[in-house]
Amino acid sequence: MLLLLIGCLVHAQGDSSKVRFSGYLEAYYAYDLSRPENGERPYFLFNHKRHNEVGLNLGLLRADYDHDRTRASFALMAGDYPQYNLAAEPELLRAVYEAWAGVRISERRELWVDFGIMPSHLGAESAVGADNMTLTRGLAAENSPYYEAGVRLQYVPNERWMLSALVLNGWQRIRRPEGYTTPAFGTQVVHTPRKGTTINWSTFVGSDTPDSVGHWRFYNDLYASFDGPDAGLLLGVDVGLQQNGEGGLDGWITAIGVARQRFAERWWGVLRAECLLDDAGVITDELSVLGASLGVDCTVNDRTTWRIEGRLLGGTDHPFLDADLAPSPVNTVFTTALCVKL
Repeated sequence: MLLLLIGCLVHAQGDSSKVRFSGYLEAYYAYDLSRPENGERPYFLFNHKRHNEVGLNLGLLRADYDHDRTRASFALMAGDYPQYNLAAEPELLRAVYEAWAGVRISERRELWVDFGIMPSHLGAESAVGADNMTLTRGLAAENSPYYEAGVRLQYVPNERWMLSALVLNGWQRIRRPEGYTTPAFGTQVVHTPRKGTTINWSTFVGSDTPDSVGHWRFYNDLYASFDGPDAGLLLGVDVGLQQNGEGGLDGWITAIGVARQRFAERWWGVLRAECLLDDAGVITDELSVLGASLGVDCTVNDRTTWRIEGRLLGGTDHPFLDADLAPSPVNTVFTTALCVKL
């Protein structure tokens, strides 16, 4: 991957018009009514993590190269997202948002092979907040991969379809830890029947346990979204299964619904409802949570958005702590963020 990426960049020196540089900044302030002593939001959230302080959720600098037969992307990052979401990766890799390169292997068709660190093919939301309908990330996004490393075969037969098959290092892994050697596999089908409408079905099959345990995980991600000039809608459901030590399967499910509506020239209202049901404790500590949020977005200009959001999470068995460190069934946070595309 590194040799191919270097080759793309060297080639780009003689064709600078094919190189695009860009950036992104998302500064935020969040106030959690539980007032956590350690200043951190609940453990199953990885973005906008800090309570009662101004912070940077994501700062991004990137270069993209696109030519007739080669393409590449390299991006470095800083902020809460890499600090908390990539904590298990080697330190030198935690600042890498993307580092991949690809070649088109057919002269007539849009058939590509890409190698490296790429955004995840699972989920409707990305780490770049300005590309999402809501300010904070949903429960489904926070508890499924944001990134992946491996090889992707991608075919785009026309403007309405995109098909991908992947061989990966694992469930959100850049480097596999010692004792993990089993590759993972993924697929993605994206259908765009008309402008602004997307239907996506993605899958993952692999192990997130050491070879000595060898429990396989099966994951299905299905969502449909519509994004128009005055309204937007997102509906999604993810279902995961994982082998257990008793010869059976444990499962979890996440679901999300988001609606946004323009109510003035530059102003939007955003409403979200969601759930995470993981009674078997596959990806959480046996967490079952319902959530709702209400937000207001102001489009300052075509590159800048100011966002405000109130979010309520409620769980069974009092999974949260209140301001007195007593178990609580609810968690409430108010967040504001300024998102700027450079």
